[in-house]
Amino acid sequence: MRIALAVLPDVFADNIASSSELQHAVSGRHNLLLEGPTDWTDAVLRHLTPLLRAPVIGTTPGTLRTLPAGTCGTLVVQDVAGLSLEDQAALFEWLEDGRGQVISTSVQPLFPALAAGGFDEALYYRLNVVRLCDSSLLPFDRCSP
Repeated sequence: MRIALAVLPDVFADNIASSSELQHAVSGRHNLLLEGPTDWTDAVLRHLTPLLRAPVIGTTPGTLRTLPAGTCGTLVVQDVAGLSLEDQAALFEWLEDGRGQVISTSVQPLFPALAAGGFDEALYYRLNVVRLCDSSLLPFDRCSP
């Protein structure tokens, strides 16, 4: 899924978060990977948070292996590209256990890391990629699939 932004993300974040595709993904408890500049992904996360399954647990690289056993809800993973292979395995295990939904962010596309062996293939394909891009650059590189 690709969502193009015309101007600053805060102006359009309400529209993005209320888009039917994204609403369906969040309400259907699908796992999402928001790819785009940090200010854009942060704006979309702020607007999606009220729709997420409680409790919403924020985590960053290096902290996934410390989640208490039985933790359920929505796991928000900032900078998923920065996860070690061990953290990626812990995140995939969390997903496989059916403990909840994952909403993750990345400023860089993960597919090149996947191709180079730096990102777990099984985890990548469990995340539904939502590319946030500048509509003035369409169809150029910043919005490339």
